[in-house]
Order: sequence, then structure tokens, then C-alpha cells
Amino acid sequence: MSQGLKNIFVLGSVVALLVLAYYLFIQPSPELVTGEADAQSAAVLAQAQLFIERRAQLEATTLNTAFFDDERFTSLRSYKTPEPDQLLGKPDLFAAPLSTDAATLSVGDRTLPVISETEADTEVGTETEAE
Repeated sequence: MSQGLKNIFVLGSVVALLVLAYYLFIQPSPELVTGEADAQSAAVLAQAQLFIERRAQLEATTLNTAFFDDERFTSLRSYKTPEPDQLLGKPDLFAAPLSTDAATLSVGDRTLPVISETEADTEVGTETEAE
């Protein structure tokens, strides 16, 4: 036997032993796989049956859209009043506290004054002292 043929035979034997070891020791046993597969198959079949039943119920329903063409529906008016713009929070949460200079904030077409916390505290303090 030549050296190359001997190497191929040894390498093939090692691969065959590895495949046999995988099959015997690492691959899960067929009994466990079959039991889990049966339980999973039963759960999938139950969900599929439930889906089919619900789909049949939905297909059986009909909607009467004549209501939307009725004069009483088309003549409805909206009584909603427009909501005023309200400022919530600071314009920039990470900015340094505002200085005592008068600052303004533009919202739409309106310009609103922004009062810093120190100004608000002094205004509150003067109101309580005046009382």
C-alpha cells in the first residue's frame, strides 16, 4: 500500500468514527424528539383549527354600509373647539438655567416671555411680602 492511500484510509476511518460518535452520543434520542414533536404538532394543529374557525366567522359577517349614505349621518357637524397652543417644559432640557435677561420663545405666530426660576421665586416672594 502506498503512503498516500494509507493516509486517505486513516483519514476516512477517523471521519467515520466521528460520524458514528455523533450519531450515538451527541444526537438526541428519537424517543425524546418524537414526543416533543407530537406535542408541538398537536399545539400547532389546535391553533390552526382555531384560526380556521375564526376566519369562517369573520367571512360570515356582513356590514350594512347604507348607514354612511344616510342623510342623518352626512349632515352631522363637528362641534370641536380648537385647542390653544400650550407650552410644556423647557425648550432645551440640557441648557444652562436662563439668565435674568428677558428671554422669549416663539410659538407659531406668537412670542411668549420665558421666566427663569429665580425670577419666578422673586415674584412669588414679593407677592407674599406685599400681603
